[in-house]
Amino acid sequence: MSKRYRALQGENRRLKERIKQLESQTEKKSRVANEKTEEFINDQDQIIKSEIPTEATKSKTIDKQSSPIEKINLFKSLFKGREDVFATRWENSKKGTSGYSPACGNEWVRGICHY
Repeated sequence: MSKRYRALQGENRRLKERIKQLESQTEKKSRVANEKTEEFINDQDQIIKSEIPTEATKSKTIDKQSSPIEKINLFKSLFKGREDVFATRWENSKKGTSGYSPACGNEWVRGICHY
């Protein structure tokens, strides 16, 4: 065998070992990413499940020792959006303007919706 051929075989061996190292690193990173994703999903499930008020949570006082989930639920209960009020999009083709205005359930009754 020639000297050049042996050198190429050695380089080939080193490159294959490097590929194996990189593949194992990629697998580890992928495993860690999957674990973090599962933790996030579990946390979200816990928040969703804890949103259902029970008698224990209704009477409980929320303070700085309360869990983050209890604090989030308190915040959401205080600042929950109204379901009966929403926006509708309008466009004025003559002026080239558009925007949003509060929707009115009585838009066809004169004088109630102010437009």
